[in-house]
Amino acid sequence: MANLSVPPGNNQVGVSAEGATEVAVSASETEDATVATLAPSKMVVVAMKGGIGADGGDLPTIREEFAGTTASLLNLDTGNLDLDAYPSYALLGITLSHPCRCRLYTDNTSRANDAGRSVGTDPDPGSGLIAEVVSIQNDYRQKITPFVAGGNLDDPPTNKAYLSVTNQSGSTRPITVSLTLVSLEN
Repeated sequence: MANLSVPPGNNQVGVSAEGATEVAVSASETEDATVATLAPSKMVVVAMKGGIGADGGDLPTIREEFAGTTASLLNLDTGNLDLDAYPSYALLGITLSHPCRCRLYTDNTSRANDAGRSVGTDPDPGSGLIAEVVSIQNDYRQKITPFVAGGNLDDPPTNKAYLSVTNQSGSTRPITVSLTLVSLEN
């Protein structure tokens, strides 16, 4: 068995345990650690409670839904939607209540700069667009695969996720957007 101790203040440690069949992990200042069994020469991810987040707190390890609803939009009109989410995240999915075009951005300036880009036109590299989904059906869920890392690039960073939603339902209505996220930082 290979043993590994993680000193206070460290939240990432590389382990080489070639030939070992088990790795035990202990962490100073915490009692919760995951002990992984591995086959020789295989990579292992070890998760520990405490000391992981930027402030020493725990990172959420669950998927969470963040939803919001636009004002009532005329057909083909666009509205902005700001959701209170995470400062950085892995994006797993986007759910749309009605047919629409939904774009997710890093900041409000990027959203404003991209407002005139038509469907089917690629954004410029570094434009601040994280994801774009176009739906033609009600209650549409788009899996985002592979998962996409995204986040807020305001200065200073906030928990705000900036969306632009264009109603393509054929009638006037509000549209609800839900993001499925996993936090990458506190």
